[in-house]
Amino acid sequence: MSFGVFFFSIGFVFVFAEFIFYYIIFINTETYDTVVLNQDQSFQGLFQATLISVTATLGGISSAIVLYSQNKKDSEYLDLQLRVNKLEEEIKILKD
Repeated sequence: MSFGVFFFSIGFVFVFAEFIFYYIIFINTETYDTVVLNQDQSFQGLFQATLISVTATLGGISSAIVLYSQNKKDSEYLDLQLRVNKLEEEIKILKD
């Protein structure tokens, strides 16, 4: 769970950085003609797509880590429960 929160916060920082990058750099420059504006918009779209893909990748990795650790804990618990059941049966046999 902490991995998911960690990677979600990283993704949030990326999106926040993208907004800062867009508003400070692109809006505060005042000398645009249409060609430069179109190039900047396409670059901004590419930058957004890259951030979204990085965030999605990190989210997928964090989900895989969480699922793996949960499955590992579940399998360890089931192994221990099986051992306890076997020991209880042996104790029952020894008592008889």
